[in-house]
Amino acid sequence: MKYFNHKIIGIAMMCATVMGCTDEYDCNLQVEKPEEVANSEYLAGFDLLKSYITRDAGSPFKLMVNMAPTDFLKKDIGYSTILSNFDGLDVGGFFTPLSALKGDASYDFGGMQLVADASKEAGVALYGGTLCSNQGQRADYYNKLIQPIVIPFVPEKGKTVIFDFEGDGLGKTYGMTGGSQAVVENDPDGKSGKALHVGTDANKAAYSFPKFNVKLPEGRKLGDYVNLTIDMRIVNNDGLWGSGMKVLINGEKFAVGVNAQGFGCSSNTWNRQAVIALNTDKLRASFYQKI
Repeated sequence: MKYFNHKIIGIAMMCATVMGCTDEYDCNLQVEKPEEVANSEYLAGFDLLKSYITRDAGSPFKLMVNMAPTDFLKKDIGYSTILSNFDGLDVGGFFTPLSALKGDASYDFGGMQLVADASKEAGVALYGGTLCSNQGQRADYYNKLIQPIVIPFVPEKGKTVIFDFEGDGLGKTYGMTGGSQAVVENDPDGKSGKALHVGTDANKAAYSFPKFNVKLPEGRKLGDYVNLTIDMRIVNNDGLWGSGMKVLINGEKFAVGVNAQGFGCSSNTWNRQAVIALNTDKLRASFYQKI
């Protein structure tokens, strides 16, 4: 038995020696985490989203998220995410007057009621956007309501003689806005009866205009007229050029934008029926808004 025991001890020591002589080595094997696991661990490091908001007890601030009512009513992961991280649900844009309209022209608010009941049950606030809005409307229907009504109109043509000076005595004067004078005289060509001579050789009436008191026929107003027609005879070259003619009404000056030459006038010759259009773009903006 003594020999047997020594043999067993020798075998055990040999095994221990063999095991103790194993070579050392470095293991460089690197295992990458799946992206889903890495993202989960990253998100797990954060607290609930609404816990990062600092607000007083009486603060009306609500952290809300927009979600389709149908997704909220499923009560799956989106539902639980809202309950944990947000104060309420925003369904703005999902309910509009047009989407709630039924074929018989009545409105169906059943979908709104379902999500309202679900949010109340979950204890979260609900924001539904605006039902009275200029968006999502019955455009075709409302456009018909505001279509303009075309009123038949037959334009009336005619003219009103304001001044021809034939009823004035020779030498009658008209007031001026500035210096110089305006005197009734005979036509220097002897063809037109009487005319109003504005300015003199000594005082050219620069930037000064004759004034007339005009009374329109009963039932007429200034807006009924589209043109102002005048006969002009330029003495020599006085007033032939310049920045353009002016029309004054109740003290307001309006630029015609065309000088006498632009109306076809020439020196010492009558230009008959020179037309100043009262409804041009140049006069309309400032002219008719004062009528």
